[in-house]
Amino acid sequence: PEAFFAEPKPPKYKTKKGEVVAIFTNQQATIKNGWLVLPKKVGFYYKTRLTARSKLKEVRIVPRKVGYTLELVYEKTLPKKIKKCTRKGGIDLGSINIVTFVDNLGNQPIVIKDHGKGIKSIIHYYLKFQKKLREQYVQQQKKQLKQHQKLIYGSAYYHLREKFRKKLKDAIHKLTRYLVNLWVERDLHEVIIGYNEKWKQRVNLGKKVTQMFVAIPFMKIINQLRYKAAELGIQVNLLPEDFTSKSSFLDNEFPKERTSYACRRSPRGLFTSAQGHIINADVNAAYNILLKSDPKALPRRCANGVGGYVMYPRRVCIDPQGMMPKVSTKGV
Repeated sequence: PEAFFAEPKPPKYKTKKGEVVAIFTNQQATIKNGWLVLPKKVGFYYKTRLTARSKLKEVRIVPRKVGYTLELVYEKTLPKKIKKCTRKGGIDLGSINIVTFVDNLGNQPIVIKDHGKGIKSIIHYYLKFQKKLREQYVQQQKKQLKQHQKLIYGSAYYHLREKFRKKLKDAIHKLTRYLVNLWVERDLHEVIIGYNEKWKQRVNLGKKVTQMFVAIPFMKIINQLRYKAAELGIQVNLLPEDFTSKSSFLDNEFPKERTSYACRRSPRGLFTSAQGHIINADVNAAYNILLKSDPKALPRRCANGVGGYVMYPRRVCIDPQGMMPKVSTKGV
């Protein structure tokens, strides 16, 4: 299967205190007057925003070691897709600038950074305290580990993991909601996201940057953008981003393999064209992703400048503590 890098092994036996996901079909679970009704043996009801008309498929109760998560799976009718997509956007994902967004309408590009409160900060906090807890457990279980026994994690570790999962999920929801609202505001038909399969397996950006790049859940961001955009009739497609960072958008250099390129990246995340124009490197890559998906999506750049394009992006920070994004007027 595509989700595995090698042949999967059969699952091991559940431990004495182990728990598994409980699944109830729509024959066992129903929705009545806004309440989820489960079998009597389960022994509880749950208030939900779904109605009896909702096409409930199944209900899952997922154990989290420190509690349980109730998941409702249901079908939703989606609007028809637009056949001729002319209003398009492109997204470049990264570790410094998590999301860089551009469109073919001449609007100012958007760069979403962390600023010490977003996804990267949550991951950094979790990795730091996870390491401390692991060191404590190793010290406490030295004798057991010498006997080749498995390391046993305490409740503090599982509370930390659950807190991390909830905070990260909330931050991703707010990030994706801001982007989808922006697409609706600009009346876009299609958005192209640059993504390479197994790109986390062969990355080498230095110890710190690589650790953060591997830890950022890009696929979760993509999946949330997909389903939120689909509910509004916006298509989200993936495209290999090969050669989009090397090629010069300002010099009409189509992103493909070449023996030599017109120019190269400058220090501090900038990209200088052959004519001396400076553009943000991630904005250059995002425009190339859009151009690679459809060469006719963007007109050719003029010889003496950048006709009809905004090169300098607007920096946005999505604060997980509040819904409103903070916009900075400083350069990126």
